Amino acid sequence: CPGAADKIHRVYNGIAMDQFPTAPIEDFGPLRIISVGRLIEFKGFHHLVGACRRLADRGLDFHWTLVGEGPWRERLEGLVAEAAISPHVTFAGVQSQESIKRLLAASSVFCLPCIVDSKGASDILPTVITEAMACSLPVVSTHLVGVPEMVIPEETGLLVDPGDESALADALARLANDRGLAKQLGKAGRARAERVFELRETSRQLAGHFDRSTGPRDSEATPAATCLYLLDAWPPAPEDDTWLTEEIGALKSTEEGRAVDATLLSARCLRQGAPDSLPDWPEWMEFFPDALVLEAEWAAHPAIVAKVIEWRDELGKGIDTESYLFQARRALHLARLIEKRGIRHLHASRSAVAVTAWLVHRLTGIGFSFAIEAENPWSSSVIDRLAQDARLVSRADTEDGDSLQLQPIDLSRRLVLGPLKSKLPGQKSAPDRLPVYRSWFRQLSAVLS
Repeated sequence: CPGAADKIHRVYNGIAMDQFPTAPIEDFGPLRIISVGRLIEFKGFHHLVGACRRLADRGLDFHWTLVGEGPWRERLEGLVAEAAISPHVTFAGVQSQESIKRLLAASSVFCLPCIVDSKGASDILPTVITEAMACSLPVVSTHLVGVPEMVIPEETGLLVDPGDESALADALARLANDRGLAKQLGKAGRARAERVFELRETSRQLAGHFDRSTGPRDSEATPAATCLYLLDAWPPAPEDDTWLTEEIGALKSTEEGRAVDATLLSARCLRQGAPDSLPDWPEWMEFFPDALVLEAEWAAHPAIVAKVIEWRDELGKGIDTESYLFQARRALHLARLIEKRGIRHLHASRSAVAVTAWLVHRLTGIGFSFAIEAENPWSSSVIDRLAQDARLVSRADTEDGDSLQLQPIDLSRRLVLGPLKSKLPGQKSAPDRLPVYRSWFRQLSAVLS
């Protein structure tokens, strides 16, 4: 992209190196080749069949384990049978990540003979190569796209031209006959992976790029809002019956709502039709970044993560750990955003983001408030704990304190004749909720002043 070099940054896929065991390459015995990948044309496994036939013709003792499934399996099985090397090959099918780690650790060399297929598709930066390097395996692959960025020829592995079966066989035979070289390449590959592909390092790089791209605004930028109004999803799901659309509309249209001076931020975009009553919502709604970014920030701040995990026990058994950590990832990103923008108050519009708001408060000290609908995922003990730290709360899960009146309303028309009750066609008109919102926004403004 001419003229855009300063906007383009390369960040490799990272993996947690400490989760991969070291492969103890044997000094003697068969060369244990392993390949992992979908059984499709551009993986080039059909060329490895040809290379293995050459190894067998040389009398070299080897075994190839191929992990994966795909449309080329039947074709590959036919090629293996035709090459008369079936005793030397295992089609392992789909395996769990833990099983793949064990298979890598039991191997002597990792081989991925990738090519450009008949439609022009190819591998780019195969993560499985990084995983093999993490296990201290030497890598045999091809000079293709990003592979040379991962594998340094004669330093961490051996590379050949795509589709060159003779050169592929020579590279494998070389490692079979020189186990010292195989160990040397594997050790160097592990060291390179720790420097370049360790998850903590790649996460730090990614988080740094986002920090720089969302840095302080210049003096001509719009002044920061006082309050951040946090939503779980926008537009609201079709089944949402908590009047969130009406509330947001009132926030943007009433004098009391505008006085709150709120920025709207939604954790998720449901990408469905927006409510007709708010046609201009894209102009003022912001969204969380992709989950990959949240995970990168989480991995890049282990000290903060440890602190957040310690707070888990304060909420007891009323929230499961998986849900807590999901909220915590959101909170870590939000805490960093709030500090940059100078926002003074955080409001969680519904229960789905209440724990997030509480965690942001714990991380930054910012004041927060929240509203809880009658039907919500948290136990009363969790909500009670959140309320202890909040500056303003609306709770429809209790008999009092429902400032936003989020209790469900029965709009059905009924006829009562003594002890007899029956439903009538149609529905009653919904009550005018605008006074409720105005009252709520006045309470929120008072907290902010």
